[in-house]
Amino acid sequence: MEIGCGRGNFLKKMQQKGIDCIGLEVNENTVLYGQSNKLKILNESIQNHAKKNYQKYNIVCAFQVIEHI
Repeated sequence: MEIGCGRGNFLKKMQQKGIDCIGLEVNENTVLYGQSNKLKILNESIQNHAKKNYQKYNIVCAFQVIEHI
């Protein structure tokens, strides 16, 4: 899972390698863009997603996110 995945560039690379992945993004337009490119991107906060998906992921990353918080 990638937190703050933007347009899904990292997700796309992972998908091309056969890795099942999902992204979280709060910008609706960006989510729609990624979804139109067949990427699994959800418009959901990490807090809400974590409550419903406790211990679901093997790896969680957040590139260039902390500086925006």
